[in-house]
Amino acid sequence: MTDSFNLVRSITNGVFKKLPYITSLPPAKGTDTFYAKVNGNYYHAESISAGIVTGRFIVKGGDANDSKSIILQFNRYFYVGLDSTLTYFITLPFPAAYPFNLDQYYYSAGYTENFNENYGQAIGRIIMTNYDPVAKRLSGKFDFDASSLTGNKTVAISEGYFSVGY
Repeated sequence: MTDSFNLVRSITNGVFKKLPYITSLPPAKGTDTFYAKVNGNYYHAESISAGIVTGRFIVKGGDANDSKSIILQFNRYFYVGLDSTLTYFITLPFPAAYPFNLDQYYYSAGYTENFNENYGQAIGRIIMTNYDPVAKRLSGKFDFDASSLTGNKTVAISEGYFSVGY
């Protein structure tokens, strides 16, 4: 275990009380959907989570044990610069397409397989099809190609779709 200073800490003695032991993530809500093709093979997420963190939507679909997952991150707002000094924030229009690219601050995607094989630097797009802030629901389509962090493999994610509550 590492602490906030990235120092390794070992717990050698102590008691944990009323700590549940689970071997899988909670299942997706009946109203949530997340699926895609991974290198041409159909993938349907069993555990789906979504939320807003520091102004960005984060949507994740994973296996029950989280050994395989797809994560999408995108801004809640679209940034429009009128000149070199002014930037205005407008609510994201729907439907609209936005690119995943190497500028990962605004829109990014990733894929994890077998717990530790991570793919990032995604190139692709997300197409927002619905955003209902009153019902707190969001849906869209996505596709992207990503490289393993070691750089020697790629993965193609296609025909992706999500509809989630957040």
